[in-house]
Amino acid sequence: MWQKWEQSPLLTSVETHLYPLRNTFFPAVTICNVNKVSQRKLYGAILDNPKFVNVSYIKLQSTLRYMTKLDRAINNEEELLRLGSYYEARNISALDLFRILKKTAPSCSDMVLDCSWLGLTEPCMQYFSFLPTDDGICCTFNGGKYFDTILDLDSKPLHEPLQVSGNGYRMGLTLVLDADLDDCSVTSGKFDGFKVLLHSPEEFPDVSLRGFVIGLGTETFVAVKATTSFYADEVARQVSPNKRQCYVEGEKKLILDLDSKPLHEPLQVSGNGYRMGLTLVLDANLDDCSVTSGKFDGFKVLLHSPEEFPDVSHRGFVIGLGTETFVAVKATTSFYAEEVARQVSPNKRQCYVEGEKKLKYFQRYSRSACSVECDTQMMEDRCHCRPFFFKGDNQTKLCEINAYSCISEVYEDIHSRGDYCGEICNCLPPCSDTWYEPEISYASFPGRGFNRTRTFKRIVARHNLNPGPETKEYLKSNVAMLHVYYKEQTGMRYRTDIRYGIEDFVSAAGGLLGLGLGMSFISVIEIIYYLFYRRLFLWLRSNWPKYRQSSIKASTPIVPPYPMQSAKFKKSPPSSPTVKPSTPSIWYLSLDGHSQLVRRGSNNLPAQIKARFSNIN
Repeated sequence: MWQKWEQSPLLTSVETHLYPLRNTFFPAVTICNVNKVSQRKLYGAILDNPKFVNVSYIKLQSTLRYMTKLDRAINNEEELLRLGSYYEARNISALDLFRILKKTAPSCSDMVLDCSWLGLTEPCMQYFSFLPTDDGICCTFNGGKYFDTILDLDSKPLHEPLQVSGNGYRMGLTLVLDADLDDCSVTSGKFDGFKVLLHSPEEFPDVSLRGFVIGLGTETFVAVKATTSFYADEVARQVSPNKRQCYVEGEKKLILDLDSKPLHEPLQVSGNGYRMGLTLVLDANLDDCSVTSGKFDGFKVLLHSPEEFPDVSHRGFVIGLGTETFVAVKATTSFYAEEVARQVSPNKRQCYVEGEKKLKYFQRYSRSACSVECDTQMMEDRCHCRPFFFKGDNQTKLCEINAYSCISEVYEDIHSRGDYCGEICNCLPPCSDTWYEPEISYASFPGRGFNRTRTFKRIVARHNLNPGPETKEYLKSNVAMLHVYYKEQTGMRYRTDIRYGIEDFVSAAGGLLGLGLGMSFISVIEIIYYLFYRRLFLWLRSNWPKYRQSSIKASTPIVPPYPMQSAKFKKSPPSSPTVKPSTPSIWYLSLDGHSQLVRRGSNNLPAQIKARFSNIN
């Protein structure tokens, strides 16, 4: 029991299966086009920028391909060194290359043909931000604030984080995406389409790691399950972050050198179903492809927390073109009791309460933000620079193209270590957190009746398209439709509490002793009495007469024993001339100068003494 109290002081339990999702932020949705660079925009950027007038289209296209897909740089160090020398001779810096990438990447308005939130088209597009990720520059719906002074990026959301009150695809987000394959220049995959990531609004969108794929010619439905967690107050007070393995709010903060404004709260919904969510029509525009990141045409999508880093390349899922995808989300939350933060250290609770750990470049703590800072620090230590999609301060320079071989090796080494952020940088999850579980289904798009829908009519009117067969064929080969919504109106909520407090430990120990030995509190007192007090009483009773006699002898004059040759009797008290025979008297007997205490009436006196007493009487 002591070992359990020491090593596992926390208990996580399901507080409710019916936690209302209107209290949970709608996930951020990061969408990355497989086509990273618009061919048309790249030609225009070369002509408009005097620094790039003498740079060939092929060389710049190859450079942007290395920047948007890190694994291409592995084992290509010689070519990257040649490119670095080439740009250095022309005074072209890493910041100049990033500006070209930002200018030529497909924008959100280029990619999203139609957007509806909670069934309304306005102001859906205002909730998008154009941000760098590890999978290129992507579009994030319901994202948090992002700023980088070196890259001249400052995304300030004009809204509170979105929430919904219902479920179903009508209560979510619906998008029609245009890949525009004719404008492809730099692609990141082996497919045509998009990559999508669902994440928390404050989470970094690591689309390349966690995003999913949306292919062209598909309609994709993403049903999301939201799960939240919270902590009891005792968790933050009593359990350290290493034990609870998470941070409470405010426990670890980001140290910002920038003058940042307060964040807006992410969006929320009060219902479920796809009509109470997000609906997008995405255009890949394959004719404009220049640099692609995959082996398919389409998009990568990641669901994540609004302030979380969107690592789309690692966690995103794929949406193919010509599909309609439905993403039904299940949200799960967690929280902690106050006693957890007060009584348990982070090492034991294995999480951080709010404010317990501070970060350098992020305002709100999340595990992904902590891992991003860890990645950035490792890259700075080994490569002496940072890539454009990681935040840094003014003292950290951007990586030139010849450093991308080092960056890619570090990045692969980091993600091959498993739980590297927890071991190296002590990046524990927050004790209060929300995570999203998507359920994805899709069908071919567009269907036979799509040309009679309001979505089709809006697309035709907004983009001046011909509502004939050519438009339908273009939609099938270049466009994907995406719905993101809550599957249910409620989700699961976990509570983290103290497994054993001091009172619980004492009562549990007493219960075990009572069960195993039949002991109680009175039994303990009886044992103490038997072992100590009873022995003390017995000792005192046996030794008290000796102690009393020795104390009397110490308090009276010592008279040598009999025999006595001469005696003088002194009666005490001397003021009494006559002593009644019935009253015993105390005499001091003096024989040869020696005195002895005697009592009248004593039968044990020697004969000489008795005779003298009789003469006195």
